[in-house]
Amino acid sequence: MATRMTWRWLATLTLATAMVACTEEMPKGDPSDYVKEGRFGLGAPSAVALDVSANAHWMQRLVSGFSKASVGDPSEVKIINSIPNCVFSPPLKEEKIVFLTTKDGAHSDKFYYFSNENIQIEAQKFVNEWQKKGSAPEISVSDHDFSVDIVTVVVTDTSAPIHIVLGSWGNIIFNFQVADGVELAAVTMIGAAPIGAANLPDKTRIQAMAPKVAASCKVDPVLKPTANSSVAREAKTDAGIKDVLTSITTRHHRFNDFFRRNFGTESYPVTVGGESVSSMLIGPAPSDLKQRSAFKSLQGSTIHMINSGTLIVGSRSDYKKAFRQSVMDASAKFVVGPLSSLNKK
Repeated sequence: MATRMTWRWLATLTLATAMVACTEEMPKGDPSDYVKEGRFGLGAPSAVALDVSANAHWMQRLVSGFSKASVGDPSEVKIINSIPNCVFSPPLKEEKIVFLTTKDGAHSDKFYYFSNENIQIEAQKFVNEWQKKGSAPEISVSDHDFSVDIVTVVVTDTSAPIHIVLGSWGNIIFNFQVADGVELAAVTMIGAAPIGAANLPDKTRIQAMAPKVAASCKVDPVLKPTANSSVAREAKTDAGIKDVLTSITTRHHRFNDFFRRNFGTESYPVTVGGESVSSMLIGPAPSDLKQRSAFKSLQGSTIHMINSGTLIVGSRSDYKKAFRQSVMDASAKFVVGPLSSLNKK
């Protein structure tokens, strides 16, 4: 396919889809007991979803057959090209805006990523070292991009067409669970880090801002640290931490200004997520378990990825192999003639 430099299939995954028993056992206790304050904001395990009010919900009560791994072999990866500047197409007047953000999701050992920019940097270093040594050096594998986490998003809101803005701090694939009757009108991806969206309805409009464009626009989708986060508490007595808090708060206000200009609303009243939130709910929880939608894993899904690098579906060793080969391919652009011409005579 023409997208060779952007994504590759490197291995077939053999992860069984979770089967739901006829008598599915519901979790007991209060899910809010599992929501904790982290360094900068809220965190919750995969089994617990947060909504726009930071209320906690058991995922098993939102979708049937929920699997926290949410991993499988997608059938297709579609590359979404970035807008060239700092302005998105505006949402339609009737659309309801929701902003989803997190730094970490559920860990996956089957999805990996490296950026185009990182490959170019490593390729230049590789050529420089070869010129100095007179023989091919080892290619060290960067962990800068590395693994991709999974966030499950349950959408039940039927009150208006929904326009979701994705803006994670880390490498995230958002796996959507869209209930019957929901109109998911649009998904906008702000790529301060690599972002993907899976299991979107066919009619959903998609637009994206690649990390390089986001950096040039100074768009950094960070949340303001919560009042009870450790960084907020420590800032009261530590001048150095106070400077960190001030810097993050400034970045948040700058992002909020960008958000308001592009989407017509402040970001914080419509935010779902936190520092480490693996499951999110947009809309009301089903009042009856029979109203739940069936959970969709990434098995057989279509993943929409921002065009900014390479998504690896496979193992850690597959990731290393693809990274090294990409560095080799990019290195040829810095040399007149074959790479072997750099060898000392």
